[in-house]
Amino acid sequence: MDNPTRRRHILIEDAFIILSILALWPAILGWDHIVYDLMKYAALAGLVLIFIRRRKRYKDRQER
Repeated sequence: MDNPTRRRHILIEDAFIILSILALWPAILGWDHIVYDLMKYAALAGLVLIFIRRRKRYKDRQER
């Protein structure tokens, strides 16, 4: 992957991580609604995907 595209993907991943942290606040504040639950599950799924992608990048870097 070329550098600008890779950098953009990493920035998108970082932004999603921050949004995932913000998705936890309704639970911390005690707000109970199905939308907040869906946000938490979407954040969890996204974080798992980010973890898999970053682990693959780390392994690729180690092989070089």
